[in-house]
Formats: sequence, C-alpha cells, structure tokens
Amino acid sequence: MTKIVFKALLLFSTAVGGVFPQSNVKPPKLIQSEKVKIDQCDKLPDNLQLIVHLEIGVDGTPFNETISSSSGNACFDGQALAAAHNYRFSPATRDGKPVVVDIYITMTSLRD
Repeated sequence: MTKIVFKALLLFSTAVGGVFPQSNVKPPKLIQSEKVKIDQCDKLPDNLQLIVHLEIGVDGTPFNETISSSSGNACFDGQALAAAHNYRFSPATRDGKPVVVDIYITMTSLRD
C-alpha cells in the first residue's frame, strides 16, 4: 500500500509580499486534511514527489490550487490536487486579522 507523506510545508505571504518570519503574519495551520485516493492510480511507484501551490483564504479554505512541480504521474498529481482542495486551515493573521496567503506543500508517495 502506498501513502502520502507531507515532506515540507513552505509558507509565503501574498498579503505582505514576503516570507512569514520577516513580517507580522502568523502562518495558517492545517486543521483538516484528506487522504489522497491513490487506489485509483494503477501501479503507483514509490517516491513520487510533487509540489502543490494553494492560496489560503481568510476563512482558512484553499483556493486557486495548482501543481507547482509535477511528480510526472498525472494520476497521482490529480488525486493529490483534489485532496489538497479539501484541506482546511486556521487562517493566517496579521495584527490579529485574517489575511490571504500562499503556501506550497511538497507531497511524497511512500510504501507502508
């Protein structure tokens, strides 16, 4: 069985035009994730990796999801993108007020 592992979460702010540590923006936190439906992909190899770009709205909902760097496997990419669409976050905040931010999530397939 193959599972998806989040290898890294890189955060950048569209609200202030810089990286979070250089601003007053507190990053969003993942509060709900969804499993990638990899059973729909035939013979999925290990160690596929892709980077998904999401914008996180002021309500913590992702939008404008895109593949920033493909794994080379269209099925894996599509299923990972669909799962990321259903994630929920606590919103990023600046001075206590929710702001829209960009995030990049690296996802890797690994065997159980």
